[in-house]
Amino acid sequence: MSIGDASDSQVSVLHRISNIVSSDLSLDEMLGEVVGLTVQATACDACLVYLIDPDTHDIVLKASQVPHAAALDNLRMKPGEGITGWVAEHKSVVALSSNAQSDTRFKRLQALVEDTYEAFLSVPLVSGGEVIGVINVHHRQPHEHSREEIGIVVFIGEQLGVTISRSMLQAENARLLEEERAKHLMDEELRVARTIQQSLLPAHLPTEGWLRAAASSMASQQVGGDYYDLVEATPDCWSAVVADVSGKGVSSALLAGVLQGALMIIGAVQGELNQGVARLNRFLLERTGGEKYATIFYCQVERGGRVRYVNAAHCPPLVLRSSGVTAVLEATGMPVGLIEGAEYEVADTRLTPGDKLLIYTDGVTEAQDAAGAFFGVKRLHALAATHGASSAETVHDAVQTAVRDFTQGAAQSDDITLLVLEYAG
Repeated sequence: MSIGDASDSQVSVLHRISNIVSSDLSLDEMLGEVVGLTVQATACDACLVYLIDPDTHDIVLKASQVPHAAALDNLRMKPGEGITGWVAEHKSVVALSSNAQSDTRFKRLQALVEDTYEAFLSVPLVSGGEVIGVINVHHRQPHEHSREEIGIVVFIGEQLGVTISRSMLQAENARLLEEERAKHLMDEELRVARTIQQSLLPAHLPTEGWLRAAASSMASQQVGGDYYDLVEATPDCWSAVVADVSGKGVSSALLAGVLQGALMIIGAVQGELNQGVARLNRFLLERTGGEKYATIFYCQVERGGRVRYVNAAHCPPLVLRSSGVTAVLEATGMPVGLIEGAEYEVADTRLTPGDKLLIYTDGVTEAQDAAGAFFGVKRLHALAATHGASSAETVHDAVQTAVRDFTQGAAQSDDITLLVLEYAG
């Protein structure tokens, strides 16, 4: 197909189109200019340019010069539908001089712009061997498309194919660059959030006196929903808490920070633990509507060795006796933030000098190796039983090392938090 016999005016229009497609105009502006010039070059009644949506693969109208064009808003079709869809699917030029819609090759569409025209010239826009769109010129009356007219539209289609592909590539590169910048910004914000979250944990734990402690919390992501705290309520009483907020990531970390603040206030004075946890339950329900909840083990350790606690559906902590015997502190209530009016029973146990209280989140027992096997409760209990006479720091380090050796660096799906209290008497 040749444009060698095109008139001077047509050649002039084609030069203008070549200049426009290589200009700095936006894609929409460029297509708007090109369809107008195509109407001039071909003396057609309408010109439409469609592009294929890379996500849905729909053929979407992007620019047109058509009488009553407002009716074409949001026009789209599937590959294979109508003449335009056939051209996109078969990557072939179609030139019909009359009765275009009577051709049995084409699946007829209702209320489509194609139905109102007799003559039809449709050219695929190709880039890298792939169809990225279609350009159509229509005539209301029967019209014999000359070789020059077909050549002109094919030439315009080739120009558009290259330019649109380049424009789409530039847009994609710009999108990827923006995504990369946003990711860097998010990473930096998460780094700061992690630093803040770590700073909210106790800066120093007691290593001397009648109560000693060792602890750690490792988030599976940059920020986590686990936390622990240890507060000296009075010289004769320490308050300790380990909590695990449902879910992962930023939302859980934010809620963990809120709960930590609330529990620090509750733990600053001795009192009825069940009333404090019940208030926490109401507080959380009011703010999350039950969409977020937390398991909590909250206790008060007294100088005389008495431990009063509320276990809100948390992993049962282990009591490590210096004799090597272990006991578990089972749940005394539901998770906080889950059920309105939930009640929390206060239970108690007694420690003798040398006993330890091992409090952990399920990230410890549910730590997985590369094959997907769990560290498990039995392995934790067996490990604890062998360290009944050890210090809090030794017990903590032994559990941490055992989990690390078991997982062998495999990525974990849950936060791992551990708090060991040692009653020295």
